[in-house]
Amino acid sequence: MRVPLLAAAVLMMAAACAVSACTATPSGAPTLRVAASAPSAGVDDVMIAGLPGDVLADLSRAGWTPAQWQALLWVTAGKAEAGTGLPPVAGTYRVDGGEVHFRPAFPLDPGLSHLAHFDPARLPRHQAGTALSTGDAWRQAPMELRIPATRTAAVPSTRVDAVVPADTLLENQLRLYIHFSAPMGTRGVQEHVRLLDERGGVVEGAFLPLDLGLWDRARRRYTLLFDPGRVKRGILPHMQRGRPLRAGRRYTLEIDRDWQDGEGLPLAASFRRSFTVSPAVLEPLVPADWRLILPARGTRTALTVQFPRALDPALVERTLFVQDAAGHVLDGDGRVEPTALGWTFTPAVAWTAGAYLLGASPELEDQAGNRVGRPFDFDPAHPGRAGRDGHRTQTEARLPFTLR
Repeated sequence: MRVPLLAAAVLMMAAACAVSACTATPSGAPTLRVAASAPSAGVDDVMIAGLPGDVLADLSRAGWTPAQWQALLWVTAGKAEAGTGLPPVAGTYRVDGGEVHFRPAFPLDPGLSHLAHFDPARLPRHQAGTALSTGDAWRQAPMELRIPATRTAAVPSTRVDAVVPADTLLENQLRLYIHFSAPMGTRGVQEHVRLLDERGGVVEGAFLPLDLGLWDRARRRYTLLFDPGRVKRGILPHMQRGRPLRAGRRYTLEIDRDWQDGEGLPLAASFRRSFTVSPAVLEPLVPADWRLILPARGTRTALTVQFPRALDPALVERTLFVQDAAGHVLDGDGRVEPTALGWTFTPAVAWTAGAYLLGASPELEDQAGNRVGRPFDFDPAHPGRAGRDGHRTQTEARLPFTLR
């Protein structure tokens, strides 16, 4: 995690000059300094201290543009000297407490040194063109302050923990879930993920080109979507290019290490995972086919639900629930099996005798997007067909059970 520059590193100008080869300034001249004025916000201020009161008053009412402020005081990253062309750090300016403050828009990276530049010639003068007095000689020479790095550059440590499913995909697979060991950045996903065929060639257009909105709240799980227009029959992309996956073949998901984590660092290592592909699943979900293994009353033994085929693990986690006879949803811990072929629910308090209901909201899907009573795919040869019985008879999972 990035931390603010410690005020102790440059508490006073004298100390800063001792470690950073500060430009010498005439006696009585203003000085540059750095302080962690808001450590809780992770922001450092670069300040001009010791300006005459009349100059501060002029600056307060000058109404300067950002460009005018930046010509007076600016900060560059690294060991750059003035005039090297490196862009200045973005930020805001204010006059406060007898000093001119520059606050960077983002924390100064403690793994980099920085250079603060102050050009006194840009200050307003009461009588333009008048000769400078001896006491104003400091206005003639620009000042610089080197801000040393306070820690070494961070070492990449974030890794891909898992990809779900782990081994076998359906020919009409809709999603993969990539799990990371730490929060990730949210940009540039599509640049770093590729699907390779058996010969090592890239399967072009396999995934839907989206970056945002596919992360969990902690930014540690990313949902990788196969292009549904290619997966679903009867859609133009499918008719033109077919499905990205073909049953009986082997594919490899490749994630390069340049994908940045939440701290802007690359992954610790690249990642590869190979899959076999099984035939497409085109039937809707049928909750009557689920098997319930009931717990004993008076215990907190888990209720176990076994599915005949793997469901979408993230949706199982989010949509399944257990209700009592009064319709109250029970508190407890629901867990999806790693294979997504089952779900267990451990109640917060012991089971009592009575009637219960295992339910799921209509968003529940299997790994091919099939829902209860509604297949994802469209069969051009049978446009009215919606499942094993040819019609939609149920749209949500509701399985009653009784503990005696």
